Amino acid sequence: MIYTIVFSILAFILGFSCSHKLKKKPLTRMFTNTTLPSQLGLLPHTGLEEVVAQLEASWNPAFAQHVRARVLKKGVIHPDDYPIYELELKRFFILTSIMKEVPMYSTAVDSLWHEMLLFTKEYDQFSQHFLGQMIHHTPYVTTEDTEARHRDRVWFEYVYTHVFKTNQTVMKLYGEFFKSQTVSFVDTIRNHSIDELSSLLFAPKTDVASQAVQTLVAKMKNEIHHVEQAMLTERPSFLRSIVPYRNSHSNSWMLTKTILFSLYGTSVLHPYLPNNTSTSSDSSFVDGGSCDHSCGSSCGSSCGGGCGGS
Repeated sequence: MIYTIVFSILAFILGFSCSHKLKKKPLTRMFTNTTLPSQLGLLPHTGLEEVVAQLEASWNPAFAQHVRARVLKKGVIHPDDYPIYELELKRFFILTSIMKEVPMYSTAVDSLWHEMLLFTKEYDQFSQHFLGQMIHHTPYVTTEDTEARHRDRVWFEYVYTHVFKTNQTVMKLYGEFFKSQTVSFVDTIRNHSIDELSSLLFAPKTDVASQAVQTLVAKMKNEIHHVEQAMLTERPSFLRSIVPYRNSHSNSWMLTKTILFSLYGTSVLHPYLPNNTSTSSDSSFVDGGSCDHSCGSSCGSSCGGGCGGS
């Protein structure tokens, strides 16, 4: 009798413990703002409007719903966050249409892609309708070549920032952009022709994408030229105008600052900082989003020395 009671108590305790452990913790939302931008947040004058339209026309809603159901069933992604991950997967496909390789830097976005691949027929139809060829899944493999890994990441950030509007959500998903503050390919862009750069740095998959690449490369070259001209003709006022926006997540200012530091060194702003503090130690943040509307993606001399004024 005693053994029976003890056994029953132990069974109850073990059963309660196991059931308690099996209870999943409620999912926490990662993003507070899940409002989706129009046209995938495509920046104006990229030449990719038709490519985005083609992707949306190729996006089968029923197929997408099946993918969503499978992803959410795994209980890893909060349902309210799902639209953000789907948006980034679409952006990834847009970049795939113009770039040689696009590393997948988000495991959550990659999980959506994995589920798409399981529907082999539907995924093939999507790929063929969108780009006329299969979009193969290549896992991102971390190599021991830190220089190559860094170069690939910065190039991804550079192209992404030229194509899509960035914000805090993007930074939270991928991590801060341009942490190194300099890029090695500015000289390459400056010293080669548009046609040379289009084949050297890109691999467009369609005729429309080829035209878009020409537009993007011309834009990149113009940005570098504007920074160089501003430094030649209005250096003090140009540098002072950048200081208030140096930590902004605005596309224009991230690119302007990166070009500036790549050409003239990261200490170029030091004489113009408050109390002569270094850029890296200053954590202030000023929203320079309005600069995108007034300057496009190229600030500097074209905006009277920058959106911050002189």
